[in-house]
Amino acid sequence: MGDKRKALLVVAVLIASTTYQAVLQPPNFTTKVDSSFTKGFLTYYASWVTCLLGRDMAYIAFLSGNTFGLLLSIQMIICLTRDLTVRLPLLLSVTAMVLTYYCFTHYLLFTLLDKAFDLKKGKLLSVLLLATPILLVLIQRQLAQALNFCLERLSQFNLLGDMYFLKA
Repeated sequence: MGDKRKALLVVAVLIASTTYQAVLQPPNFTTKVDSSFTKGFLTYYASWVTCLLGRDMAYIAFLSGNTFGLLLSIQMIICLTRDLTVRLPLLLSVTAMVLTYYCFTHYLLFTLLDKAFDLKKGKLLSVLLLATPILLVLIQRQLAQALNFCLERLSQFNLLGDMYFLKA
């Protein structure tokens, strides 16, 4: 059990590191559109992606998923280290990391988007960025059960074959 715990702790720390780093170097949400497209799906798609709504949705999806991953990995770290003697300093440092993460995501909101970005919309996005990952953490059991159900159904198709079995 100790080896499994150590392995899970390493995975949780790696996830926390990558999600924290992802918010420090987020994807660029500005796109350049080829104006030669005048009809059809590509024109509609390009105009939707470049409008504020498309960028806002991409921003919310990126940061909500990233923050959800960070919060779950922090939760795993806390659970896996609950019997350590240095638990309180670890809890304090993890809490400080989450606070700096949220401060940076709030700051990032105003640096990534246009100057035409109004304050009401900024407040709405700030609330969504804070509330969505917390809601996901609260319903994580149901999400995990739904994911497990889908994976069980997909595994019946044997798409990966014996890919995960080692052969001598």
